[in-house]
Amino acid sequence: MGSGTEVAKNASRMILSDDNFATIVYAVEQGRKLYDNLNKYIRFVLVMLVAFVLTFLGASLLNIAAGEPFSPAQVLWIHFLLSAPFGVALGFDEETPGLMRLQPRRRGESLLTPAVKLTAGLAGLFIAAASLAIIEIGIHAYNSTLIGTSIAFTSFALMLVVAAHESRSETDTVFTTDSFNSRKMNMIAGIEVLGAILVTQWDFLRRILGTEELTARQFGLALLFAILLLGTWELGKWIARRRSAPSRPGSGS
Repeated sequence: MGSGTEVAKNASRMILSDDNFATIVYAVEQGRKLYDNLNKYIRFVLVMLVAFVLTFLGASLLNIAAGEPFSPAQVLWIHFLLSAPFGVALGFDEETPGLMRLQPRRRGESLLTPAVKLTAGLAGLFIAAASLAIIEIGIHAYNSTLIGTSIAFTSFALMLVVAAHESRSETDTVFTTDSFNSRKMNMIAGIEVLGAILVTQWDFLRRILGTEELTARQFGLALLFAILLLGTWELGKWIARRRSAPSRPGSGS
């Protein structure tokens, strides 16, 4: 205790300056929150990076859009005006419900667990494949590479909105009220969805980003792939919950 003797303090490994044992619980809670939020951020950033690498690699290997699915301005838009705000929001996210009821993690456990790598790989692959497929649809259905890349750019942004929300938990569904307990996340998600619309509908942004105005049907195509990502990710989480259910405390025998 902080009120103990100097000899006791020198021999101890931890000192409670306020002489309150509840401080230990609070310290553990804050430590878990910081570690959990770091995991959220890493999951989201890895998904985005894998998606970017595979999208450009696939476009180069398959000669889609002359190997340039997104322009430099569009890449900067995604990194600085979409990824960065979500990264900050995830880093300072609200505490995950039930965090203190979880078993302590193993000492020395890597942040890049097999589950994180699998999630980043599969989600990134889905986003990349969807983006390239959309460009091909634009080329063949609308006879325009520009329309295809514009739809893909919009869909990429919407899919990253989905990825940010799904990254808040490794296995829990987003279809709960807890998914909307962060004002930062809600505000940023709303702004990013609006931005995904304006990048093709506002003439000022079209000139800067080199996009084409989309029809409601074309925007619906972009939204469709974001919904498919949401459904696929939720299916993966459901499978993960089913596999881990028998080992959870309080589960049935």
